[in-house]
Amino acid sequence: MKSVHVIGLGMLVGALALGSMVAVMTYRWQVEAFPKGGTATPAAQPAQAAAATTGDAAKGKASFESKCAGCHSIGGGKLAGPDLKGVTTQRPHDWLVNFITAPDKVIASGDPTATALVKEYGIPMPNLGISRTDADAVLAYIAAQSGGASPSPQAAAPLPPGNPSNGLSLFAGEKSLANGGPPCLGCHNANGVGALGGGSRGLDLTHAITKTGAAGVTSIIKSPPFPGMTEAFASHPITDSDAADLVAFLTQIDTQQTTAPPGFAFPLIGLGVLLLLAGLVRLAWPKRSAGVRRQLVGGRSK
Repeated sequence: MKSVHVIGLGMLVGALALGSMVAVMTYRWQVEAFPKGGTATPAAQPAQAAAATTGDAAKGKASFESKCAGCHSIGGGKLAGPDLKGVTTQRPHDWLVNFITAPDKVIASGDPTATALVKEYGIPMPNLGISRTDADAVLAYIAAQSGGASPSPQAAAPLPPGNPSNGLSLFAGEKSLANGGPPCLGCHNANGVGALGGGSRGLDLTHAITKTGAAGVTSIIKSPPFPGMTEAFASHPITDSDAADLVAFLTQIDTQQTTAPPGFAFPLIGLGVLLLLAGLVRLAWPKRSAGVRRQLVGGRSK
């Protein structure tokens, strides 16, 4: 009997520890998934000046097509990011190089131009590990193409009509992507997907269409510019059919009101799990506490 009581006591302690851990983890998830906005220190507005383009345009073409074309065109219109035709004459060369090589740092500095771009397009440019030499080459290529008669590269061809229901299933992982890539829910949240929402590693995609446009979202899905996405889908490219369904789903939810869990939801869930586990232990050993108490009292009276 003593061993049974000891086991019961151990399970109770374990349940309390597990419940506490769940409460802490869910609270941390809440903080990461729904962070409060901060205020960056404004930086000086870069002067509008013609930029020097001394890089290797041929080398820049390869870099642009592999790392930039997923979000930008040169004369083909806006995608996930701005059309870059003529940008070398609109921004200082040093500013462009800094933004290409370390966009995360420029954005974090509160630079007004970078801040305005993020606000307009809804997606911060990722750090793609481009060197200053390669940035010079990319700018030389953009400058050369900006003066040409034909835009390069052209915007991606439109997708076939998509099915929003299939897109929801693909997003949530209820249905596998054709080439076996991971579901979007692992990194992204979207309105109405899952009881607790999705992951917090990536952006909330509820209003991705409004922020980035259907063409921009399509470009990102088909040619992921972000390092995490690039790695995840390198061997599992998303097909046109799956991309069309995902875009159709995101378009459908774009006008819906976001229903994020309240700030206290996750801690309450953790507390509920803790109480449930404690209750289950109590039901399994209803006389455990009294029996242990009698033994302790009896032991002291001897």
